[in-house]
Amino acid sequence: MLKFNSLLLSLLFAGLPLLLCGQETDDQAIHADKIYYGASYYPETWPRESVSEDIRHMKVLSMNVVRMAEFSWSKMEPREGEYDFEWLRSIMDELHENGISVILGTPTATPPAWLWEKHPEIGQLDEDGRRKYHGARKSYDYNNQVYQHYVVRIVTEMAKALGNHPALIGWQTDNELSMKPDYCQSTKVLFQNWLREKYGTIENLNQIWATDLWSQTYQRFDQIPLPRSWTWHHPSLQLEWKSFQSESVVNFQAIQLAAIRQ
Repeated sequence: MLKFNSLLLSLLFAGLPLLLCGQETDDQAIHADKIYYGASYYPETWPRESVSEDIRHMKVLSMNVVRMAEFSWSKMEPREGEYDFEWLRSIMDELHENGISVILGTPTATPPAWLWEKHPEIGQLDEDGRRKYHGARKSYDYNNQVYQHYVVRIVTEMAKALGNHPALIGWQTDNELSMKPDYCQSTKVLFQNWLREKYGTIENLNQIWATDLWSQTYQRFDQIPLPRSWTWHHPSLQLEWKSFQSESVVNFQAIQLAAIRQ
């Protein structure tokens, strides 16, 4: 039932973002002279009564930290606006009683079925016009305003309910943040506005990109396309598209950090 690994090393090499808890008390501080060894732990997938046995095995292996909850949105909010964190709190209580710390993951990598049903537009639109839907993870659009609203809400409620728990030593935001482009119309407008803010005028963009080559000169920002993998696009356009995606990921994480810290 346990996925054994060196948790903090796995987080480092997977590139997972961590927010360390403030050191209000000695128990909640991450100590420089302490080695943390643990596992990714998913108790939501099996009976509650098995947790005590899991903890017994953890202690045999000298584990002192687990990462939890990053895929359990549907259990935290089974229906829109109805929150249940008690199952998670009770497990954190038992872990803490046994000297095991917790890193909580925000559950935003896996939106619940009710959210997909209500707002299918949160799914990424790929470059061939196919929209992703419920049934996998990381299928959402980072820039979708509707999705960001629900993200802030669940992260805020989670932080209010569990942010001061004595077992908690840190947060993981989302899961394996990466650049996955979305090609919907709203993303296209955001990208064009991003370019407008960066370059100021279309004449300035044309000059810096040297768009006279191949007759790629633009008269307006709304003429600039979203690059497709099957087109030999201008390298400046491709670079800025990557930069825009990167900034989108950073902004998506920033709204979660703000919700946790408020």
